[in-house]
Amino acid sequence: MLYARLRCLPHSVFLLIGRLARLLKLLRAIPGTHPSGLLRSESSPPGYDFLLIGRLACSPKFLLIGRLACSSKFLLIGRLACSPKFLLIGRLACFPKLFCCCAASLLFSAALGCQADKPPPPEALAPREPFEGKPVLRPRVEHQFRLSDFVDPNPTRRILVELALKAPVNHDESLEELLLELLERRMPTPYLLRERKTLEEKERSWGRVYVIYRKRLDRIRSTAKNQPRRGKIRADVEIVTHFPKGFGSNWDGFRYQFAFERPLDQLRQLDLDFWNSVRGLLPALVLSDETEAPPDLQLREELGHGDWPPLFEQPLLGLFPDGCAALRTDTGIELRRLRQSRSAVIRLDDGPSLAAHCTLNGAFVALPANNRSARVSFEPWESRGQRWNTQVSFSQGIETDLLRFILAQDVVCLLGEQRERGLRYAKLACFRQSTGALLWEWATDGSDVSAIDVRDERVIIATGRRIVELELHTGQTLWSAEIEDATGVSSSHANCVNGKSMIFSPRSNRYLAYDPKLRQSPWTFATLGSDFIYCDELDGIYLEQAGGSLIALERDSLTPRWRFHVGEQVVDLLSFGGSLFVLLPRAIYLLEPESGRIQWAAGLPFMALHLMTFERRIYARSADRVYELTRADRI
Repeated sequence: MLYARLRCLPHSVFLLIGRLARLLKLLRAIPGTHPSGLLRSESSPPGYDFLLIGRLACSPKFLLIGRLACSSKFLLIGRLACSPKFLLIGRLACFPKLFCCCAASLLFSAALGCQADKPPPPEALAPREPFEGKPVLRPRVEHQFRLSDFVDPNPTRRILVELALKAPVNHDESLEELLLELLERRMPTPYLLRERKTLEEKERSWGRVYVIYRKRLDRIRSTAKNQPRRGKIRADVEIVTHFPKGFGSNWDGFRYQFAFERPLDQLRQLDLDFWNSVRGLLPALVLSDETEAPPDLQLREELGHGDWPPLFEQPLLGLFPDGCAALRTDTGIELRRLRQSRSAVIRLDDGPSLAAHCTLNGAFVALPANNRSARVSFEPWESRGQRWNTQVSFSQGIETDLLRFILAQDVVCLLGEQRERGLRYAKLACFRQSTGALLWEWATDGSDVSAIDVRDERVIIATGRRIVELELHTGQTLWSAEIEDATGVSSSHANCVNGKSMIFSPRSNRYLAYDPKLRQSPWTFATLGSDFIYCDELDGIYLEQAGGSLIALERDSLTPRWRFHVGEQVVDLLSFGGSLFVLLPRAIYLLEPESGRIQWAAGLPFMALHLMTFERRIYARSADRVYELTRADRI
């Protein structure tokens, strides 16, 4: 190997080595000196001088010299050193000992460094080491989808829109485009909004939408000197619809009025505020016909036809799994069952928020004192039951609204998180359900929890760039792996459990499936701005894409099923009674899970946030109320 490298060196290098040997011979004549500036003993072996020079040239401190010598700008160094005109360098080096050492090391490293510092070929690069020496979780298949891969099963219905603008003569010319864009964003499948001028000769509209926009600007004369002239703007938007007999629309009768007084030069900026307000208030179009919902669901007749009272009169603080609701009262907080709201009541101290998980015997409650501590207790439904309480502390501040319980066998765990970028943190504390004794704790800094599940006495946590498996009763780490290409930062914390896999987002715009039994990832796929995913009890995966489209996939093969354009953000999904409930802020759709066809639709008189089921009943919650969607006389 050395012989092959020496053959590649130019002739001038060998000339330089010979001159270095002559220089060393001259230095030996000086008693007690050595080229390195160190004392040389008489017992030093032959060739010690060249060995020391080689060690100096290979030292990391001289590595920079070799790299500089390889540069085209420093080629002059080697050429000058080999020139007879510069033999004076060797002679001068005999006087200062330290300069002699530096010159010898510089020339020798410049001669050998150019050949030894070449980058290795790509195939010779070492593979990337796993994070902290742990195994790497690599998906076996990576899928890519396009929106055109999903079919729309619902027939298209064209709706003609007519605009009546009653505004000042010098109104903005882009007003019509702004109105049409606003209406198109709130137009779900299968309806297609068209203008009269864009309809072809043989095309007929299925329905009509009339939009009346009135705007008036009054200039107010100023009464004092040096004051800006003021003005008053009045704007009014009204929508009237006309559809075939038997169809009703939640747009019919929509009206929004706006009046404001400001300095005249600031009124022009209010147009944008006005349309932003209309965009936030106008719901997605919902057309309800005389067709009733599937009879086995037994939904309320008031859906889409009027208001109905909420389940509780008190303001709602939270709706929790296994059918209990926290209500704020004058004396504090009351925890009640949804079905036995009068007989089963737990009274708690007042607080800004709480987390709870109800069981048949009572409820596990976490009341945060601040963002670094919380009181955890078990409160029985009957006062004579066994009660316990304990304290949990967090080393960093958490978001108290994200506190939640995880129950499995005889263990109850409390999870606290901080999801703010740069301050991410998570802690899991597990207790024995019967006594509240602390079993173990687990915490991580720099990341929050993307997904958590309990299977076969294992707690599986996806956090940041890792996935960790802990023993349920001891908290011992059973297995841990780095997730390939995970950043630990995702815009979505949506996750679901579908059959044998956990599905979560390890990075923005990407979902990954993890099989805890095989400790493998069967697949991953990219999305277009999705921050919502749902898995039903059969074999369907549903997620929202950017632009307000809901798409459906097969669980195992990820075969595209169908797409449904909803016109606005999907709030929640629920699979119940063989139908898929699609909840929008002010509407609800029932779809066939296999085909995606619309079974039934209705508008909601409140802004919905969440759906849940309890004892074969369906509930929807708003910001401060909970409503039952099934009939009250349902058995």
